[in-house]
Amino acid sequence: MQRNASKEQVIAAALRAFHVYDDLRLYYITDAYDSNEKELDGPFPLQNLTRKDGRTAIFLRFRSPDPESGYIKVYPGKLG
Repeated sequence: MQRNASKEQVIAAALRAFHVYDDLRLYYITDAYDSNEKELDGPFPLQNLTRKDGRTAIFLRFRSPDPESGYIKVYPGKLG
């Protein structure tokens, strides 16, 4: 992933990697090394990541359209 990738490009690539075909607007990314888990925003979110041992990491988070209710999606897979 290029460091100048947009937020939408990063989310789309993460969803594709896990074979999740869902609405991009339901997901957001956070810096894995930031204890506040603030949403990464802006034109180039990867440029603002915290580095630990020279590496960056992000979490892909789900944003429920209705915060009063929720559901769990289970995707089959094989660890291997």
